[in-house]
Amino acid sequence: MSAYFGGHYGYSRSSTGKLLTCIEPIRVMALELIKHVDVKIEYGIRDQITQDELYNKGWSQKKWPGSKHNSPNLQVLTNPETMAENEKSRAVDISPYFGHLHPKVDWRDNEQSRAKFYVLAGTIMQVIRDLKKAGKLPADQYVRWGGDWNMNGDMGDQSFNDLAHWEMG
Repeated sequence: MSAYFGGHYGYSRSSTGKLLTCIEPIRVMALELIKHVDVKIEYGIRDQITQDELYNKGWSQKKWPGSKHNSPNLQVLTNPETMAENEKSRAVDISPYFGHLHPKVDWRDNEQSRAKFYVLAGTIMQVIRDLKKAGKLPADQYVRWGGDWNMNGDMGDQSFNDLAHWEMG
């Protein structure tokens, strides 16, 4: 039984594949997170074409290979099971998923959509705190969220919001 929302969920094949492209601390966090809230992994590692496409659409502030989603030695995605840990993504994009109510993620920039990501962010931060306390993540584990880039608790001082984006490394 979840200590947060009372459910046990699981990742889809697509989310699992994307999660496998991420470094171990992200995988540890995400595997604990899914026990408590239903989420979707949008991106782990991004190849050059995907990163530049997202940059050109204004959905990313970084061109390839400048994002934590990118591995400079990996222009084209390979099998995640054969990727070295240092080639894996140091970022993950996680969205709240309400498949039983709405099978698509609400990406509109409005108060209701943002609220879902803020609730998810609080849950992720709690999961990370619990994992640190249990010794499953280092106490000094680096974490940064795209809704509070400077991690000062003030979500209003951002010039670019990427509410699904989490960095660990």
